[in-house]
Amino acid sequence: MSISTANKTTLFDIIVISIITMLCIYGFSYAEKKFPAGSEVQIYVNNKLAYSFPITINRNIYVKGPIGDTIVEINSGLVRVSDSPCSNKICIQHGWIRRGSVVCLPNRVLVLIQSGSSGIDAVSG
Repeated sequence: MSISTANKTTLFDIIVISIITMLCIYGFSYAEKKFPAGSEVQIYVNNKLAYSFPITINRNIYVKGPIGDTIVEINSGLVRVSDSPCSNKICIQHGWIRRGSVVCLPNRVLVLIQSGSSGIDAVSG
């Protein structure tokens, strides 16, 4: 019987996996610096700003969209869409966020977390 070398891990494989792992760790730390946790929740409906709240005050916001009400929850510096009339519920499955955005395309609702300190964001800065 011959032993196949196709299933053995080589030194080259270990080096490549190590480099990819280090790049992933660096990428996460870079993203944390470029996308800091925001201080303000902005809610847009049909591309128009409908609400703006500080992220530090707990509340539920009922956002009227074209197909019904989307409920946005702010709690302990985190934000999520807790209920929406859309059929696929991807916006709800997104879960809690402290930076970035959640979009409900069927109901045309965008929940965006912004830093209130400057006009420069990670895309333009």
